[in-house]
Amino acid sequence: AQTGYTCSAGLAHTKLLAKLASGLHKPDACTLVAAAGVPELLADLPLARLRMLGGKYGAGLTDALGVTTAGQLAALPRSRLEAVAGEKDAAWLVGLCRGVDGEEVVERRLPKSQSCGKTFRGRRSALADLDAVRHWLGELGKELEERLAADREENGRMPTLLTVSWSRDAPPTLAPDGWARVPSVPSVSRSCALRRPEAAAMADDAAALVRRWASVQPPGWNIGAMSLEASKFVMAQGESAAITRFFKAGGAQAGPSAADAVSPDGAGAKLEGDAGAGEGVHVVQSEESMCPASGSQQVAEGRRSPTHEPGDGAEASASPATRPAPGVRPGALLSSEQEAFLAELPPELRSEARAQLGVAAMRSRVAAGKRQTPDRGRGRAGAAARPARRRLPPEQQPGGSTLDRFLSGA
Repeated sequence: AQTGYTCSAGLAHTKLLAKLASGLHKPDACTLVAAAGVPELLADLPLARLRMLGGKYGAGLTDALGVTTAGQLAALPRSRLEAVAGEKDAAWLVGLCRGVDGEEVVERRLPKSQSCGKTFRGRRSALADLDAVRHWLGELGKELEERLAADREENGRMPTLLTVSWSRDAPPTLAPDGWARVPSVPSVSRSCALRRPEAAAMADDAAALVRRWASVQPPGWNIGAMSLEASKFVMAQGESAAITRFFKAGGAQAGPSAADAVSPDGAGAKLEGDAGAGEGVHVVQSEESMCPASGSQQVAEGRRSPTHEPGDGAEASASPATRPAPGVRPGALLSSEQEAFLAELPPELRSEARAQLGVAAMRSRVAAGKRQTPDRGRGRAGAAARPARRRLPPEQQPGGSTLDRFLSGA
């Protein structure tokens, strides 16, 4: 909505049908194909719309069989179809025209490296000195820097290895048959740690590698091709999934956010989904349903869940400096950074994460207040006045929740 771009999507039980559905109601629409609706969808669908039937093969089937739609092809006798396409292709075509597709969804793999290069054709264009090498390494570094910046923005990773490769430009030789031949010259490559993904830094490091090679070469070397490559990617420090830092009491920041501005009693509803989805589907959940089932109802109702019990008959209560304001829920203490983190979690983990973050933020605020108003009690009297810890149930202990198992990769 912010950029003005729209998107259409298709949902089905096979890749073939999902691809077809994505283009049925463009723009800005989502099309769901149920299994019962597949025959109706494919009955009048032109053969050219099916995968691998849009070229000469599909045109040949149309001419040989006299059919133009997927429904007509599926209704043909198998013997006639086998006479034209063969037994194996006939079975595949019938399944294709009925929406059967055995191709699995394969996750897109990230490239292992990013590189750019240039060829210097002819003796006059070949690089014959280190100044020319440094100049063109700088140009290649600019292009590589742009590619690495785009890769980091999209995939959140950084390269750690820089490799520069080059090949010498060998003069052509006259073969016995009278033709000029260019001899094959093996390429040379050198690598070093990539300090910074910046054009100047990469060019300087690569030039140093070439200079070291050139220092032991006889005079008159020429470089006819050169490339710069960044590889050995790791998760960038700023974008790495170090989400456990959000659950540390010291990392929780006070200050209510607009997303948690609800009534003190927990009433009201929260709308989840893209605000710019137009007429898309939105899910409305009550604030009570967003709290984990294992948690206390007092958290959902806006009251602080007790974590201490009074000991020896002494009443334990937080001082005004440490007690949260009336009606402030733990979730209202989350920062905007934590709200952004919650939005990226799967829906089934979002409620539990919000509750844990809220409790951590409240404990951080309480601890800060206790540091400002230290306990004046000393000895046994002070120990008796301090509340005793209550043991958490097994499902609330560290490592026992669904979110903890998710973060640990279990």
